[in-house]
Amino acid sequence: MLEVTARATARTGLEVRPLQVTGLVHGRRRLGAELGYTSGAERGPLLIASSFRAWHRSDRRTPIADVSHIDWGEPAVFLSPGARMTHPQAR
Repeated sequence: MLEVTARATARTGLEVRPLQVTGLVHGRRRLGAELGYTSGAERGPLLIASSFRAWHRSDRRTPIADVSHIDWGEPAVFLSPGARMTHPQAR
């Protein structure tokens, strides 16, 4: 698992709480994720952005409803049959 996506369920002033998990980003390579380059609008200079885009081309975002089980000891994420997976940068 590279990233957990969430949305705020309530806002109180400057604090946002609690968060509801909406999905998981998973893939085989962690380097870009550890440096913050898997998703989002800020991807850095063109050379770095294109390198990490190629490095993470097999990453997928899966809605949390399509996750059947997470084994934290392994670690492994098990998806439901027919899980909807998209590339993290797909719109």
